[in-house]
Amino acid sequence: MRNIKSKIEIVIDGVLIPYIIFALISFVVTNICKNINSNMNIILIQGISNVFSLLALIPAYIIFKNKYKVTYDNFEINRLVYVFSIGFSLCIICNLLIDYIPRNTVNVVSENVYKLTEELNVYVTLFIICILVPLAEEIIFRGFFYDTVNLISNSVFAILFTSISFGLAH
Repeated sequence: MRNIKSKIEIVIDGVLIPYIIFALISFVVTNICKNINSNMNIILIQGISNVFSLLALIPAYIIFKNKYKVTYDNFEINRLVYVFSIGFSLCIICNLLIDYIPRNTVNVVSENVYKLTEELNVYVTLFIICILVPLAEEIIFRGFFYDTVNLISNSVFAILFTSISFGLAH
């Protein structure tokens, strides 16, 4: 069992530092984009921000994994396909249910996606929304956050913490 000092160090390395890196890059990129073009689409800014975040977070995650010797011994492709299928199915069900909830306000995200599709190419929009943003989120939440909590606690708590953090971020 790790002592309190080493647990604090793991949390700093695995949660605090990646979050600060992501937040700083997002802040800087957003300000630069807004100074270049004050009417720039928020989804495009997020995509650009995620490119720079990935460039910083992927090497940081590799360093984190090597420092704390994070390994995955029980990796099975069948389990991955099963989990992916369940998760994707639940996502579709939730989206269908959400579509039937009456709303009085305008969905800002949907509006920005439509605007971005008109301003850019639909493929660029799909790349940003379907590849860049989820990849950055996976590195932060399933990479850093899960691995960090799993190092200092058990897997069930790590999964719950990561899921709640991911939900709150959205």
